[in-house]
Amino acid sequence: MKSFIVWVNSSADCISIKALEPFKTLNTVFNQNFLDEASSVDTSHLELIPIATGKDHVCSPHEPDARYGSKGGKGWLGYKAQIAESVPAGEGLPNFITYIDVNDATDHDSDAISPFIGDQIAQDLKPSDIYADTHYNSLKNIEELSKEFVDLKGPVAPEPKTEIKYENQGFTYNPEDQSITCPIGVLTEKISFQKPDKIHGRFSAKACLSCERRTICNPQKRGKQITFRQANEVLKKRREAMKTECFKKDMHQRNGIEGTISGLVRGQKMRRSRYRGKSKTRLHIKFCGAAANIMRLHQVRCVQNFEKAA
Repeated sequence: MKSFIVWVNSSADCISIKALEPFKTLNTVFNQNFLDEASSVDTSHLELIPIATGKDHVCSPHEPDARYGSKGGKGWLGYKAQIAESVPAGEGLPNFITYIDVNDATDHDSDAISPFIGDQIAQDLKPSDIYADTHYNSLKNIEELSKEFVDLKGPVAPEPKTEIKYENQGFTYNPEDQSITCPIGVLTEKISFQKPDKIHGRFSAKACLSCERRTICNPQKRGKQITFRQANEVLKKRREAMKTECFKKDMHQRNGIEGTISGLVRGQKMRRSRYRGKSKTRLHIKFCGAAANIMRLHQVRCVQNFEKAA
């Protein structure tokens, strides 16, 4: 295989072969899975690299776009589906799938919000509220959608519990005068805000040099430096709201999507595509969504006809 790749890449008569997608895939798979320490065509110096499952790694030469994914202790080779449906305005009203698409199995769910809202705006289906689970409710998505006057609702990730080092215990930040105080009451010489939630303070070298806590605080040569991570107000309010019964009851609006996913998997066989390639898989999943909507519309018409007959 290496001899063939070297010959194609070095020969001027193989330009047409180099342009073929199968050869590009072959070249990529070879470079990602073998460590070639030899400069010649000799294949005796090839060393197999442990298979990686990163974002750009070709996991199957038969499906170059597919990636390994894992969720809930289960793994698969393929893609990840993103689905949204309307929330009925009243009891007994139907809901319909308004968005269905696929992205890479290695993509984070939070990255799916931007294409979704762009698609909904383009179709004049811009929602006022979106109910989503934790992975979609990132701070970036919440703030960006609020600019579009869209309320992204749902739980957020719990506040990270970082253990304070012994040498940093006793330091406090005062948000009113924006100052940091050490355990013996000395204020910082300099303070800076590196991020919206990150505060960095530095004490004077002179104050630290004569301090009785020097062996405990372990200051740098220029003086003790310490960083505080302040809780973001948006996430703080959301975490407080998550504890209320009103929030839990409102999130019942999202429960329908779980049944929709189950119906697409069992009824339209969405989870297994007959086709190769991301574009064909996307078409497959959109047909599955269309079929589900047609069935729901048919059920609504049957109910309406039954009521008229009654």
